Amino acid sequence: MSFVAAQVTTTLFYGQSSGTYEHYFNTFLRPDDVAWSFVQAIIISVIVMLNHCYYGFYASGGPVASARPSPLDARLPDSRSCWSSCSLRWRFTAPTPTSTSRCNR
Repeated sequence: MSFVAAQVTTTLFYGQSSGTYEHYFNTFLRPDDVAWSFVQAIIISVIVMLNHCYYGFYASGGPVASARPSPLDARLPDSRSCWSSCSLRWRFTAPTPTSTSRCNR
């Protein structure tokens, strides 16, 4: 459907002749490239799905363990993670001097 929409837009709205559009479309978009891209997308999706299913099946500890950071995760430094997690709240609420939040350092 997106290929048809691109052709209609190019030929009707921009005035390109349909023969020129077909020539360049068939020259630069080869069917084997499209098929290989589709196969790659399927392979990557299966790998990601199997990875998530494996770690989801062997997860233990419930919600508390999943919320606790592991020592191997790649986290930003504390000041950056504090900024990213609290920046939205800062826009709508003013920090108080007696607040004990870790974002008001």
